[in-house]
Amino acid sequence: MYLYTEYLRKKGFEATYYYEGNLKREAELVLNKFNIEFKPEKAIRENDKFILVDTNGLRYTPKCINENNVIEIIDHHRKEGWDNNNNNIKMQIEFVGAASTLVAEKILL
Repeated sequence: MYLYTEYLRKKGFEATYYYEGNLKREAELVLNKFNIEFKPEKAIRENDKFILVDTNGLRYTPKCINENNVIEIIDHHRKEGWDNNNNNIKMQIEFVGAASTLVAEKILL
């Protein structure tokens, strides 16, 4: 999520990242070491567009995310299917070890 946000910013897009809930201890250590701060989901505005990274299911996202505002999904989990009728969502779902692999390939290739 962080890497893709930084990539989009370098490409000239306004982008930020949000997280809801409690971080795993490993993630917390990395964030603290590199002084990375996630914004709380309450900072999300009504018309914000979203890219889901490492999930494609709305049940795992903050309730304030409107499915009509999801524009892209990058994930390695089995497809949830809520978005089957939405052809406007750019989707990359591949069964690899981690979503970070998909983001790295997108940036490096």
